[in-house]
Amino acid sequence: MWWFLRISVFCILFSLNYCSHSEFGNVCDTRSSTFFDTLLFKIAANLRSPHCGINVDLKLSSIKPLYEGRTQLLDYIKNDGTSALTASNTSCTGLELGGYSACLHAGLMLSLRRNF
Repeated sequence: MWWFLRISVFCILFSLNYCSHSEFGNVCDTRSSTFFDTLLFKIAANLRSPHCGINVDLKLSSIKPLYEGRTQLLDYIKNDGTSALTASNTSCTGLELGGYSACLHAGLMLSLRRNF
Protein backbone atom coordinates (compact mmCIF):
# COMPACT_ATOMS: atom_id res chain seq x y z
CA MET A 1 0.00 0.00 0.00
CA TRP A 2 2.83 2.39 0.88
CA TRP A 3 4.58 1.82 -2.42
CA PHE A 4 1.40 2.77 -4.29
CA LEU A 5 1.12 6.01 -2.29
CA ARG A 6 4.81 6.84 -2.86
CA ILE A 7 4.54 6.25 -6.61
CA SER A 8 1.35 8.33 -6.79
CA VAL A 9 2.95 11.26 -4.93
CA PHE A 10 6.06 11.03 -7.12
CA CYS A 11 3.98 11.05 -10.32
CA ILE A 12 1.92 14.02 -9.17
CA LEU A 13 4.97 16.05 -8.15
CA PHE A 14 6.80 15.12 -11.35
CA SER A 15 3.88 16.17 -13.54
CA LEU A 16 3.44 19.50 -11.72
CA ASN A 17 7.09 20.50 -11.96
CA TYR A 18 7.67 19.67 -15.60
CA CYS A 19 4.60 21.18 -17.22
CA SER A 20 5.31 23.90 -19.74
CA HIS A 21 3.08 26.22 -21.67
CA SER A 22 2.84 25.54 -25.35
CA GLU A 23 3.62 28.48 -27.59
CA PHE A 24 1.67 28.97 -30.75
CA GLY A 25 2.95 31.07 -33.62
CA ASN A 26 0.18 33.65 -33.79
CA VAL A 27 1.46 36.40 -36.08
CA CYS A 28 -0.65 39.06 -34.31
CA ASP A 29 0.51 38.19 -30.76
CA THR A 30 3.13 40.83 -29.92
CA ARG A 31 4.84 38.45 -27.49
CA SER A 32 5.55 35.84 -30.15
CA SER A 33 8.68 35.75 -32.24
CA THR A 34 6.65 35.27 -35.42
CA PHE A 35 5.09 38.72 -34.94
CA PHE A 36 8.45 40.49 -35.18
CA ASP A 37 9.73 38.14 -37.90
CA THR A 38 6.70 38.88 -40.07
CA LEU A 39 6.89 42.62 -39.36
CA LEU A 40 10.59 42.79 -40.26
CA PHE A 41 9.99 40.74 -43.40
CA LYS A 42 7.25 43.11 -44.55
CA ILE A 43 9.47 46.13 -43.97
CA ALA A 44 12.50 44.53 -45.69
CA ALA A 45 10.42 43.34 -48.65
CA ASN A 46 8.88 46.82 -48.99
CA LEU A 47 5.34 45.49 -48.54
CA ARG A 48 3.02 48.39 -47.70
CA SER A 49 -0.07 46.62 -46.33
CA PRO A 50 -0.79 46.92 -42.57
CA HIS A 51 0.39 44.13 -40.28
CA CYS A 52 -2.05 43.37 -37.43
CA GLY A 53 -3.10 47.00 -37.25
CA ILE A 54 0.44 48.41 -37.54
CA ASN A 55 1.05 50.61 -40.57
CA VAL A 56 4.35 49.60 -42.16
CA ASP A 57 4.21 52.27 -44.88
CA LEU A 58 6.95 54.46 -43.39
CA LYS A 59 6.97 57.42 -45.85
CA LEU A 60 10.62 58.33 -45.49
CA SER A 61 12.46 61.32 -46.89
CA SER A 62 15.33 60.98 -49.30
CA ILE A 63 18.72 60.02 -47.89
CA LYS A 64 21.00 63.03 -47.36
CA PRO A 65 24.46 63.48 -45.88
CA LEU A 66 24.31 64.05 -42.12
CA TYR A 67 26.86 66.84 -42.45
CA GLU A 68 26.18 69.35 -45.23
CA GLY A 69 28.65 69.12 -48.11
CA ARG A 70 30.18 65.81 -46.97
CA THR A 71 29.19 63.60 -49.90
CA GLN A 72 32.55 62.01 -50.72
CA LEU A 73 33.50 58.66 -49.23
CA LEU A 74 36.77 59.92 -47.75
CA ASP A 75 35.40 63.07 -46.06
CA TYR A 76 36.58 63.31 -42.46
CA ILE A 77 35.55 65.93 -39.88
CA LYS A 78 36.79 66.76 -36.39
CA ASN A 79 35.21 64.83 -33.55
CA ASP A 80 34.63 67.94 -31.42
CA GLY A 81 30.99 67.47 -30.38
CA THR A 82 29.47 65.62 -27.45
CA SER A 83 28.63 62.73 -29.80
CA ALA A 84 29.20 61.72 -33.41
CA LEU A 85 25.92 63.40 -34.34
CA THR A 86 26.83 66.83 -32.94
CA ALA A 87 30.25 67.48 -34.47
CA SER A 88 30.94 70.94 -35.92
CA ASN A 89 31.52 69.84 -39.57
CA THR A 90 35.11 71.18 -39.54
CA SER A 91 37.44 69.29 -41.88
CA CYS A 92 40.25 67.20 -40.42
CA THR A 93 43.74 68.20 -41.47
CA GLY A 94 45.46 65.02 -40.30
CA LEU A 95 47.35 66.83 -37.53
CA GLU A 96 44.70 66.40 -34.82
CA LEU A 97 45.73 64.93 -31.48
CA GLY A 98 43.85 61.93 -30.15
CA GLY A 99 44.63 59.30 -32.74
CA TYR A 100 41.99 57.59 -34.82
CA SER A 101 39.08 58.85 -32.71
CA ALA A 102 39.99 62.52 -33.30
CA CYS A 103 38.19 62.49 -36.66
CA LEU A 104 34.85 61.12 -37.82
CA HIS A 105 34.23 59.42 -41.15
CA ALA A 106 31.54 61.86 -42.28
CA GLY A 107 31.35 60.45 -45.79
CA LEU A 108 29.49 57.42 -44.46
CA MET A 109 27.13 59.33 -42.16
CA LEU A 110 23.72 59.74 -43.72
CA SER A 111 20.43 61.08 -42.41
CA LEU A 112 16.90 59.97 -43.05
CA ARG A 113 13.75 61.63 -41.74
CA ARG A 114 10.27 60.26 -41.36
CA ASN A 115 7.58 62.32 -43.03
CA PHE A 116 4.30 62.41 -41.13
